[in-house]
Amino acid sequence: MAAKINDVSAHHHMNYQEIFDRRGQMYHEAMLHWPDARQQEFTLPLSLLNLQPGDYLVDLPSGGGYLQRYLADEINLHCLESSQVFADYCQQHGFSVSLFHEHNLPLADGSVDKLLSIAGIHHIVDKQPLFNEIHRVIRPDGLLCIADVETGSAVAGFLDDVVDRYSETGHRGYFLDHNTLQALAEAGFCQLKQQRLHYQWQFPDEEALLRYCWLLFGLEKARLGDVKAGLQQYLNIESPPEGGARLEWQLLCFTACR
Repeated sequence: MAAKINDVSAHHHMNYQEIFDRRGQMYHEAMLHWPDARQQEFTLPLSLLNLQPGDYLVDLPSGGGYLQRYLADEINLHCLESSQVFADYCQQHGFSVSLFHEHNLPLADGSVDKLLSIAGIHHIVDKQPLFNEIHRVIRPDGLLCIADVETGSAVAGFLDDVVDRYSETGHRGYFLDHNTLQALAEAGFCQLKQQRLHYQWQFPDEEALLRYCWLLFGLEKARLGDVKAGLQQYLNIESPPEGGARLEWQLLCFTACR
């Protein structure tokens, strides 16, 4: 039966909207139970945007609005999301949110000061139309930061193997690489910089780490032992002497000026 499921997913790889309309609830549950597990994943890219009081910041895709907890009150966050499930969570928490479809962003030309995208656009095959749209909505001298999974990285291996195997939605990533830099330049961005962000997800104990990953990635076909084996195959789980548990993670990060 498993082979049949894989055969079906091989013919139809779900897009972001389809995936998170299906498993957004599990993802959101993980983020509610352990809201600061990925604190560094949010704060490291944020630190590259040089946010100023009053800035209009767009988060794309925003999930359930998880970025908000890391922002000063004087930053105006607007969530852009293509999954109705996540958009509903944003609304329930009182966040400013708009639904968007494909690459069409419901924002006026030059209306955005800064735009951040963390670990969501690897579900998009052709990113050029989206980069063109992002360039349109960011004001002159505005900033863009994209942090996402790198082609050939351990994280990419984990997603396209372990998550693909144990999630009902499967996983096929279209990850970032040197072509991303070229696509951003073609969209009109300048002052392009690229770096790898290395950091850790942090948990009170190993069971919390495994349960978080089970929920976050929708690994419904896996037991916790399967999750641990899959993580250890690609990534490093640390148990520091002072207690807790950590999972090594990394993203490829691009910053650019409009």
